[in-house]
Amino acid sequence: GETVLDPFMGSGTTLVAAQALGRKSIGIEIEERYCRIAVERLQQKPLPLAMSHDLPNLQSVLPL
Repeated sequence: GETVLDPFMGSGTTLVAAQALGRKSIGIEIEERYCRIAVERLQQKPLPLAMSHDLPNLQSVLPL
């Protein structure tokens, strides 16, 4: 439940990871353009992850 601090936020990768883990975060960035990119990334909804049973059997795809 602790807060993640990223003093060199860039495009917000650390903040996106914190959000995905349900953590609070604070990002600091001097470049306004990177702040805008980070805000856009944080507002996006995450894509659903494929479960292993949804993936094709590798033996049927790759010749062994």
